Amino acid sequence: MWDYASDAPLYPIFLYLLYRAIGNVLIAIKIGYVLVSGFFTFSTAYWTIKYGVKEDHVLRFVAFTYTFFVILRILWDLHRNVVGISLSLLALAFYKEGKDVNAFILSILAGLGHPYSAIFIGAGILYELLVMRKMRAVIPASGVLIGASIVILTKMILWNFPMMEIFESYWYVSRAELPLYILWLYAPVIPIILMILHKRPEISRTLILNTENRKLLTWIFAILTAAFVFEFTYRIAFLAAYPLLAFIFMLINGLHDRRRIYKLLILYNITISAIYPAIFYIYPIRDSFRKTVPPALVGGNGFPWQLEAAKQLFRKALEYLDESSAIIVHHAEASCAYAAGVPLNSHNVLVTHPDDDFERYLNLAKQRGFHVAYIVWYITAPVGSIEAPPGGFIIESVYDLALYKYTV
Repeated sequence: MWDYASDAPLYPIFLYLLYRAIGNVLIAIKIGYVLVSGFFTFSTAYWTIKYGVKEDHVLRFVAFTYTFFVILRILWDLHRNVVGISLSLLALAFYKEGKDVNAFILSILAGLGHPYSAIFIGAGILYELLVMRKMRAVIPASGVLIGASIVILTKMILWNFPMMEIFESYWYVSRAELPLYILWLYAPVIPIILMILHKRPEISRTLILNTENRKLLTWIFAILTAAFVFEFTYRIAFLAAYPLLAFIFMLINGLHDRRRIYKLLILYNITISAIYPAIFYIYPIRDSFRKTVPPALVGGNGFPWQLEAAKQLFRKALEYLDESSAIIVHHAEASCAYAAGVPLNSHNVLVTHPDDDFERYLNLAKQRGFHVAYIVWYITAPVGSIEAPPGGFIIESVYDLALYKYTV
């Protein structure tokens, strides 16, 4: 847990304190998600007001941003990133107001919220720092670097984290694949930008030459450039969604029929978010791309009756569990196992890491001296998910799930 917390300490510590106060992990996680989502919404609205959007358009911008599938991907799964982004937006808003002390403190917290806040804030103030020569921009930049440096140094000291790994490794999307991935990720908004530029060229030229929009364009390109440099290439590319959506919103803000267009774009985002990721999950351009979008969770999250079936089968597994056996829990089933009473921290309960297969944990169970391992999993796995290992005996099945017994 503390290894996980050291990556970005604010949210895990908050979640742990919430759990200690409530006494139930699942309820704490659900409440934590609601609070984090609300914090992001508030930060977005506050940033929008300070950056010149009229108050009667703020709700539209929040809805337009919130409903885009890349933002939803962050909100649904990357809660530590959400905390970092939210604090970054508040830091930038206070910087815009001229409240430098507040901006500095919030930027430090943003760096502690997630180290990639340094990229988000750094890219956000880059135009002012390099082009406009505003030395005040150093304030949020230095603050977030302090926070991020504390996190990185802590990992290096406590966990022997190799610093060069930040630049040398990647997850799912290689740097060579990144241009294609970025194009695929933001393809739904490209027609919107082209349509505005084509239909209203005279207004579009004026808007693009606007200083605030040039800041947003610099913000976008700086983030995407950073994605080629650091680890977690695709997650850094996610960060560009925010300034990109803000840029589109500002372009539309100069049009006469903007109210109608805002409503249409919110509906467009909802439709795209419901359809686009699912299609490309089933038919990905690259197989690894499917692991980076919301439907990647489909492999472990089921319908309500499947979740109940999983709980029932985990309870059955507990009846067989003894000192010579172990239960292997897929990470996507952890909440079901916990709700069924499986002691996840027990020595004979093995919880898989994301994208690990069951075979590795069957071998691990054997190495630890267990003779039998129980797995609850699909009889026929859904698209993009792993299959149950061969050689298992089905003790009981409910719907399309089964309790497997393996001799190790």
